[in-house]
Amino acid sequence: MSRTFAFVLLAAALASLPPVCQAQTSLPHVDVSARRAAQLRVDVFKVCPGYAEHLREGLRLPPVSEGTDMLVRFELKAGMVSNIGFSAAPVDYRLHIRRVMRQLDCRSDGQANQRFAFMLRHRSADEAGLQATALSPDAPLLATLTLPPD
Repeated sequence: MSRTFAFVLLAAALASLPPVCQAQTSLPHVDVSARRAAQLRVDVFKVCPGYAEHLREGLRLPPVSEGTDMLVRFELKAGMVSNIGFSAAPVDYRLHIRRVMRQLDCRSDGQANQRFAFMLRHRSADEAGLQATALSPDAPLLATLTLPPD
């Protein structure tokens, strides 16, 4: 069989394939719309009064040799804390923090699906002078909570 004859035979076979097997020439249109995420709020004290005391009393983190500052983020939906996330938090702390955060007593201020964040500071025994300090509740910065070592 010559090369030309083989080429003609292949072309005829491909032409006889049903249209389903051939490449699709037009693709369906897809509409993509984006919704801006809710703005991150730092005034946790307004919707979760006493959250600093609740965390200070409820969290029992293991002692550390070097202090750790962690960013804790969460959503508030109908007064319930959900979608708790972290930045710079050791993996073994996250379960403890989530457990205590879910027990927070928060109230909705009328806005749906609010996102909040605060800094959680866990200090070593060597940094004992910094133990029981927290920013005032109405501070414009992220509220900082210092946990005493056990």
